[in-house]
Amino acid sequence: TGATGDRLKEGCAINQSLSSLGNVISALADKAMGKKKVFVPYRNSVLTQMLQDALGGNSRTIMICALSPADVNYEETLSTLRYADRAKKIKNKVQKNENPTDRAIRLLKEENAKLKKLLEGKGMSLDDLKAAGDGGGGGGADPAEMKALKDKLKEMEDNQKMIDEMNKSWDEKLAEAEARGRAKAAEGGPSLASDASKLEIPYLINLHEDEAMTNTFIHKLKDGETKCGRKDSKEKQDIYFAGLGIKKEHCIFEYKDQHMHVTPLNNGKTFINGDKINEKTELHLGDRVVMGSNFFFIYMTPGEHKEVQFKTFKDAYDELMSKQSSNMSDKVSSEMSKLFGADEKAEAKRAELERKLQEMEEKFKAAQAENKRKLEAQAVKYSQMVASGEMSAEDAKRELSAEDKKMNADEAKANEEKKKVQREKKILMCRKKLEHTLDKLIPRIKEMNQVAQEMEKEVKFEVKLQQRTDNIQAILATDQADRLAVMDPVVIVKNKKSNSSYTWPKDKFEQRRYLILEQFQKFQEGELEPCTDADDPFWDPPEPKKIGRAIVFLKSLSHLVEIDHEGTKPFDLTDTRGKPVGGLHIRMLPSGIEDEEIDYLQDPQELVGMSFKIKVCIDSGVNIPEDACNFLHVSMLFQDQTFITPMVKERTTSPNFRYSTVLKFDDADDTLLKYFLKEVAVFELRGFPDGQTPVVEESEMVLKAKFEKARTAWKDDQDNKELHEEFKAAKKAYSAVKKKNQEKLAKMKIEAPPAEEKKAPAEEKKASAEEKKAPAEEK
Repeated sequence: TGATGDRLKEGCAINQSLSSLGNVISALADKAMGKKKVFVPYRNSVLTQMLQDALGGNSRTIMICALSPADVNYEETLSTLRYADRAKKIKNKVQKNENPTDRAIRLLKEENAKLKKLLEGKGMSLDDLKAAGDGGGGGGADPAEMKALKDKLKEMEDNQKMIDEMNKSWDEKLAEAEARGRAKAAEGGPSLASDASKLEIPYLINLHEDEAMTNTFIHKLKDGETKCGRKDSKEKQDIYFAGLGIKKEHCIFEYKDQHMHVTPLNNGKTFINGDKINEKTELHLGDRVVMGSNFFFIYMTPGEHKEVQFKTFKDAYDELMSKQSSNMSDKVSSEMSKLFGADEKAEAKRAELERKLQEMEEKFKAAQAENKRKLEAQAVKYSQMVASGEMSAEDAKRELSAEDKKMNADEAKANEEKKKVQREKKILMCRKKLEHTLDKLIPRIKEMNQVAQEMEKEVKFEVKLQQRTDNIQAILATDQADRLAVMDPVVIVKNKKSNSSYTWPKDKFEQRRYLILEQFQKFQEGELEPCTDADDPFWDPPEPKKIGRAIVFLKSLSHLVEIDHEGTKPFDLTDTRGKPVGGLHIRMLPSGIEDEEIDYLQDPQELVGMSFKIKVCIDSGVNIPEDACNFLHVSMLFQDQTFITPMVKERTTSPNFRYSTVLKFDDADDTLLKYFLKEVAVFELRGFPDGQTPVVEESEMVLKAKFEKARTAWKDDQDNKELHEEFKAAKKAYSAVKKKNQEKLAKMKIEAPPAEEKKAPAEEKKASAEEKKAPAEEK
């Protein structure tokens, strides 16, 4: 066209838009012809975006093509016809724009018309069919056909009800909802908050953790007495609640002479402004009223528009927690004081230690810099004195060395003070971490005790701090911070009915808590059926009590010197708090592979490369406490292996175990030597209190010990067919009893002890791996 400047730019833009339009039309034509996965580039230009609904939407579009008859425009005319041909292939699926409600009503009416026409085709009217249904007969009609017609009639009636419901206006629906709310309020339920403006007496308005649900309903209080409680109460209540901490007859609101008072009944938990009340208490405008554990309200008086200080659930909840946390903090402090002693200013002390540590760090750096400066100055001074002949080089070197040692001693002393403060800070940090865990755990324990009380379960939950016994380094640690690092809170469950107690780790307590709350909900709804102990989440099978443990240092074995306490003072047993609880007679006797005597070693390094065996004997126990002296047994942890003695079935404080096992070592290496020099063997004594017997068969423990013994013996001599057969027999017997006990535990819906769960697969895997090493002919 010869256009230049702005006209050229406009022409380019027009051509680009027309090209985009052509691409869109081509894509829509391909889509109409059945091509799949076609992308339509509507967004490539403003023109195609504006024409999106016209080209491929819910519309009818007419496109007019302008052609020129002149031969000079032959190419343009042909291109336009091709353009039009592509556009003709586009097919839009037109849908009627209709309101969803109107569409549903139309479809229901059409369905009713079809059903009515079907009935008329059978020669029956709606009245005839209804009369046949009421009279129980249908003339000579087939019963099956009559049943089908009645089903069609019922379907028509349901459709008509839906049509009538959809045709109701919003005001009609709101009026019906309000009427239902008033009917529910008359039966002791809540009313809508919109009714508050019509009241002439005080009321309670709800608070909810979801702000959208706050101030949505009210509970009307009557002139005189208003009784609050549960539906299953013998006496009719005016307001019904159902939840944790709500008694059958919980409290009474009394309105008399323009004054409202509330009186708790049956020790029902009722809080006013965060304080628990135990007697008749007057309410004032804006008071926060909490009933049970979950129901939060604000007391309101009609006609007064005074600002209420607490309007949100969070405010009321924080107020309740701040005033009631003193009881919880007492429990936390009692547990923490057992570890740290009474210290009411732990947080302030920690802050002071941090400040002191920072000051020491700054002083230490300053002292280091000053010492370095002084040392350099002394060196320069002595160099000058040596150069002038006032001092010999030897004397200068000696004086400089003395100065350096003195400064190093001062730095070491300051560094020791710094480590001491760091250790104290670490202890306080461990304390804070444990306190944080207990702060979260104790309210849940308190909740479970309330549930148990309401369900009349003779169970009590308590919290206790317990040291993990699987960390030997922590057991031997002398530093308090290292010991605290392996302290875990556990839940002690005391069953008063069976006079037993069992320990739940924190994770297991959380699992049981959900099961207990689920059962409590059924209990409140009256749907809880009687269950056996095995189905009761409050119950666990009797478990052995950890009486104490004995620590045996193995350094003597690195010299092949026996550890023999038979007939002499036994190894002391201590409980988790370090209190003596009796003793164990234990022997560890090294010998040669063929039971020959071996000489003592002067240097432990001589042990590397030797082959020998150690016989471990657990002979007896003495002075065992009487509170758990039934079915006593000892478990020994040596390297990665655990050995368990058979149970002593009689009740005794001086059990005779007479247990022994042999540990064989071929070509001892540095790892074994290091274990003897630095590690220990742990012997743990367990037993059951009076009246309790183990659920898991004792034979499992015996067979496990035999299995371990046979595996060790066969491992030392894998070419011995007899030992291999003994190992396979012991493995088969142990696996069978173990599977039987696991099925028994599964039926009771309880978890096996975590340590056993983790160990069993490892043992099976290890045994399978060892069995694969057997000779080819045995396989």
